[in-house]
Amino acid sequence: MNALQINEHLIQLVRNERKITGEILQNISLFQKCSGFVKLGYPSMMSYLTRHLGYSDDQAYRRLKAARLLEEVPTTAKQIQDGTLNLSQAAQTQKAIEVAQKEKKEIPQEKKEALIGAIANQNNFQTQKILSEALGLPPKENDRTLPQSNGTVRIEAQLTHEQHEKFRKIKSLLSHQCPDQKIGDLLEILCDFYLSKKSENSAMFHGNQEAKR
Repeated sequence: MNALQINEHLIQLVRNERKITGEILQNISLFQKCSGFVKLGYPSMMSYLTRHLGYSDDQAYRRLKAARLLEEVPTTAKQIQDGTLNLSQAAQTQKAIEVAQKEKKEIPQEKKEALIGAIANQNNFQTQKILSEALGLPPKENDRTLPQSNGTVRIEAQLTHEQHEKFRKIKSLLSHQCPDQKIGDLLEILCDFYLSKKSENSAMFHGNQEAKR
């Protein structure tokens, strides 16, 4: 097969993948409704998806949330199949709706459908922004530092709009040094730069003090 043939084959595979994803979500919804997981001896649908079907926790969570969204807004299935909405967006949308409902906010069907239309073809960042603003989701204000099993540390922080714009400019300026644009790598570059400048200023200060003696 040449490159053009492989490309056509990949396009067809992606179409099939989207169609299958939509069918999987619909069947997850049906299986949960009839409590099929209980009949097979599992305590929850999450347990069934991870232990019986072999999904990771994250994969199972996204599919459960997306399946729930399909129940509430059936047209979501078509958008997943035609590629205007991905699995992650569907899961984010359902989670955002649930958070808003916990805040005693009523979300009519028309608004849910409008939300899904608004996030079509958007990336995850823009999707979260649209959902947060449209549903008035409460901001997460506390910074968190979480140790992880592989020795790394996960940091969650809240930035103002101005701070985020500054960080975006820094990412652009450092794109040649950090092409992957991983936040941890960017922070390391910034920390190294600050510490080296601090060290230079300290050395200069002590040098001047010695010269005065």
